[in-house]
Amino acid sequence: MTYYDKIANRWHAITGFHGGAFKKYVLNEILIDKIEYISDRNIIELGAGNGYFMPLVFKKYSGQGASRIVISDQSELLLNIARKNFRINDAEYIQLDVRSKFPFSDNSFDLAIANMLLNELSTVSLKKALREINRILKDSGILLATITHPKFVRRLDRNGLLRVNRNGLLTFPGKNGLRLPIVRRSEEKYHQILVESGFEIESSDIFATPEVQKEKPSLRDFQKTPMAQIYYCKKINILPN
Repeated sequence: MTYYDKIANRWHAITGFHGGAFKKYVLNEILIDKIEYISDRNIIELGAGNGYFMPLVFKKYSGQGASRIVISDQSELLLNIARKNFRINDAEYIQLDVRSKFPFSDNSFDLAIANMLLNELSTVSLKKALREINRILKDSGILLATITHPKFVRRLDRNGLLRVNRNGLLTFPGKNGLRLPIVRRSEEKYHQILVESGFEIESSDIFATPEVQKEKPSLRDFQKTPMAQIYYCKKINILPN
């Protein structure tokens, strides 16, 4: 059983239909705007969690028809929640551990989305996942990824808010006592690994807004610290097998 299998129902109850306050008020809209369009695209979401995100994408780009939609997560329980609460007609729901080989052929997708996933992977696992993402993306395909910002993680660490759980996972505090996996990794290291994985990247820092701080008052102490980083990654190199 995965860590997210253990917290799936609680995770869904807390994050609900928008992924929590930060995603609801800030991150979702920014990420959806980066998608630009879905018409005739093959799209895969990795680490989709309870599946709330893609229905928001379809609402934004209503009237456009994607060629293929794959919604994946390592947790079968979260996928069941996604099917029940956020089901998209004709979408494929697939249990997928990004640390393993993906069950898709080369050059299968135009767009891969990884929302707050890469920041949970060890360096070895991150490199494996990015190699597979590179493989399944078409030439000039796009990876859109968000991570918990390394500066935010360092600030949490300085404040003594990171803890190792009984399973040996480093975690940080979420809403209502929920703790989520995280890794310590610098911005420079993320950039290096993404470039070495065959991507040309653009990145930007995302801060909490007053709406987020109102719902989560503890974040007022972090208003000058970026909470997330978003990566727009274009495949420019095919990695050797």
